[in-house]
Order: sequence, then C-alpha cells, then structure tokens
Amino acid sequence: MIRHSAIGYVAVLAVALFSGSAMQNQVDAASPDVRSSHVIPVNFRGIWAESPAACLSHNDRRYEISAIHFGSASIDAKVRSVQIEGDTALAKAQMEAGDFTLAMTLVDGNEMRARIGERDPVDLMMCR
Repeated sequence: MIRHSAIGYVAVLAVALFSGSAMQNQVDAASPDVRSSHVIPVNFRGIWAESPAACLSHNDRRYEISAIHFGSASIDAKVRSVQIEGDTALAKAQMEAGDFTLAMTLVDGNEMRARIGERDPVDLMMCR
C-alpha cells in the first residue's frame, strides 16, 4: 500500500511539474521582449526626411531625432519615455501644445516608417 501511494505521488508530482513547465513556456512565448527607456535608441537617432529634397533645409518634412528630443520646423518635443521592441520604438513626447506618441519602425539603417501623433504614417529616409 505504501509503495502504491509513493508511485501515485511521484506520478502526480511529474504531471504537476510537466504542466507547470509547459505553462511557463507558454507564458514565456507569449511575453514580448519589450524594454523601457527614457532615451530613443541610437539606431533611430539622426536627421530623417520624407524626401531627398527635404533633407536640404530645416522644414516640416525633415525631422531631427536625438536621445531626448524630437523636432522639425513645427515640432519641438522632449522625449519622456520610450518602449522598445525589436526594430520598433514608441516614444511618448511632450510639447507645449500637449503630449503625443511617436511610433517608429526601422526598415533598415536608411529607412524608417514613422507615425507622429494621429497623423498618417510616413516613410522616412536618413539624410546623409
């Protein structure tokens, strides 16, 4: 009888351990690799524009992105927080007129898709 109970206990323990480990693997697989920061990552920084011509002068279609600042001819915003997941960064920024979110996704080292607040997304190129 003791032997039967011990075998039953081991079987129950094995099922519990397997189930727990399977559940943890499901949680780990479902959890995205999101990091938080107070600065925009280096690979998003620089001068970006909607066209090659926009790179040539300070205007509304040319954006300057630094670690803690986002700006153009009509935008002067301080970055408050950043959520980073892979090649995407969501920056919460603050201007005198109010807060907005800057969503940026790198296509490669020279191209980025960005959405500034509620505006439509734009394709940006790195100005050289």
